[in-house]
Amino acid sequence: MIPFNDTDLQIVNVEIDPDDSTSFYLLILADMADDLDLERLMDELAALEESDNDDDQKDNDYQELLERMGIIEIFDQDEIEDMIEEGLINPEDLHYSLYQIATEEMDLES
Repeated sequence: MIPFNDTDLQIVNVEIDPDDSTSFYLLILADMADDLDLERLMDELAALEESDNDDDQKDNDYQELLERMGIIEIFDQDEIEDMIEEGLINPEDLHYSLYQIATEEMDLES
């Protein structure tokens, strides 16, 4: 398990079109935070989405991309809003709340 103090939360606003944007919440390894290339990340995520690979391969490719870029988990704005509404995360301490969610998911996968 990755210690909380070794993580960082970056909130990235992405323009979908001129009249619409959304935010992504990236829980990342703190030592990779300064080197995170958001443009490359978004390009590679778009390429994964458009690939002809089956869902299992897309999931594997997605996980490999996150690992390569030092990203533990990505949450979108809708997920954040839903988790706040359901009381799963504390909006006053998003970093720690999302760390807890991500580590619980990692524990379930192992």
